[in-house]
Amino acid sequence: MALNAAMKLKENKEMWVKALEVFYERIHLQVDASSFVEDVLTLSDVWTAPPPGEAQLIMKEEKEQAAEEASSLLDTVSTGEAVTSKHPKGMPGCFVLSSALMGPRGLEMEKRSKPKAHRAEGEPCGSNLKLFAAYLAPTGSRCLLSLQEDKSVQGCHVVPRRTDDDTCAQVAAWWGLDEFDVDSPFNIFFLRADIHCLWDQGYLMFVPEPHIIKDYLAGSVVPIGGASSLAELFAASDVPVYRYCVVAHRDLPETEENAAFPRDVKTLAYVESPVPPQFVIYNAGLMLSKSGLDGFEMALDVFYKRHGINYEAIDILQHMLTLFQRYTTIKPDGPNVRLATKRVLSL
Repeated sequence: MALNAAMKLKENKEMWVKALEVFYERIHLQVDASSFVEDVLTLSDVWTAPPPGEAQLIMKEEKEQAAEEASSLLDTVSTGEAVTSKHPKGMPGCFVLSSALMGPRGLEMEKRSKPKAHRAEGEPCGSNLKLFAAYLAPTGSRCLLSLQEDKSVQGCHVVPRRTDDDTCAQVAAWWGLDEFDVDSPFNIFFLRADIHCLWDQGYLMFVPEPHIIKDYLAGSVVPIGGASSLAELFAASDVPVYRYCVVAHRDLPETEENAAFPRDVKTLAYVESPVPPQFVIYNAGLMLSKSGLDGFEMALDVFYKRHGINYEAIDILQHMLTLFQRYTTIKPDGPNVRLATKRVLSL
């Protein structure tokens, strides 16, 4: 029945969300219809994904097809200039879900060159969103953690899709943007369906490098890549690439033996993504505002000690929560910002 429901939801998800909202309200059931629909679709993707062995057989064909589509689309949106497809080389510093571990390479933000692409109007959206996100990402359309590339990999919003317009306008002001649209390729992580589910449930957290978080806390409005819009940033010749550590909540369920999608979340390292730290801090802060700081403190502390990072995990978690609260409750450059910053930095 869940698979049948998923097929219906994919036909017109927005309509069914509205219908469920009306139904839940009528029967006085406190359920988030949008989250329930996303859970059903995620479950369907997990059940219908090909086994890892079969996925390997079709991976090459899908990869070639995706590369051709990306090249064709990028040529279409350009202004007539030749556009060269981006093919990432190497994936240093990746969070690994198998026995292989790739270590960090310093703590500074890197920049990765990409061909200049122009679009007639605004950001790509709809069916093109994932394609543009894959074009920007160093790992392409592969899962950011497992590096798998098959039909189980999903494009996941970092700042949630359910974020209302007023909040989007508020955070845009903090991030130096004219406007913020959640359906931007800069707001997408590629994750395997089961990992996506764990992330949505608050079991996994992406954390920017600590010096970036502290710099943001000490400042006020922090522009993203020096651009006033994400469309302007997309058209830039160099798009910043940032490093994130990935930590697991202490209550993360263990993987069942012989599971179709085994994971080793105890292997800690960095991942690289063009998603700006502000978006990731928003996501982490939202998670921390619901679950508290304690669940991630031990894992983040272990990560910092393993990589020789001289920061206290509890302070970084608190700073991300403070930034999230600032982004969502205080206007930029107000007196409350300066007072809150001074108080937190003095701790």
